[in-house]
Amino acid sequence: MALTAAVFGSSGLVGHALMAQLESDGAFEKIYGYARNAPLDPGPKSEFRPFDTADFELERSIDIVFCALGTTIKKAGSQAAFEEVDLWAVVRIAQQAKEHNIKKMVVVSSLGANPHSRNFYLHTKGQMEEAVKASGPPNLLFIRPSLLLGTREERRWGEDISKLITKIMAPLMKGPLLKYRPIEAAKVARKMIEGALNPSPGVRILENSDLHSMA
Repeated sequence: MALTAAVFGSSGLVGHALMAQLESDGAFEKIYGYARNAPLDPGPKSEFRPFDTADFELERSIDIVFCALGTTIKKAGSQAAFEEVDLWAVVRIAQQAKEHNIKKMVVVSSLGANPHSRNFYLHTKGQMEEAVKASGPPNLLFIRPSLLLGTREERRWGEDISKLITKIMAPLMKGPLLKYRPIEAAKVARKMIEGALNPSPGVRILENSDLHSMA
């Protein structure tokens, strides 16, 4: 049976790659892309849905929810605004999915996500994972990538510098260092789809090293 998917953050780096791959995947017949702005190049399977973090409605026909929401504190303007996107909006999506009896959800988190971390970013991602586990669908997959490679619509200069450095060092990142190696957003998107189609029940986590070993 052909599936219907929802992609939150569909205009972002991973979300855009995910939309493109879902378009070409025969397992999916319909894709709802949730984002602030309509895409310039929607595919024939795709339908845009405007997304406000506090006011949105998840389609009831969805089989699998993909969440690739993410911002930066600088772009959001404050830690509270960052939490609104990377924590609370994701939790609201998970709650709606459960209310609509949607069984599967795949969420992009982060390498090092930990609710007990002293690092605000990693602490927030860890809080998000725990909250989604408590209030979301029964079958959850958290993807924990390292630095994402790809072309964003907006420039993040600090990230650009990090990408340049890590690209140079990437060939040396083997063994214990593999978990820190940057990864292409398109590969992350592919693993999200493969993980969603995997019938394994319960809560699963794919670490960055897993993504590289599977890629």
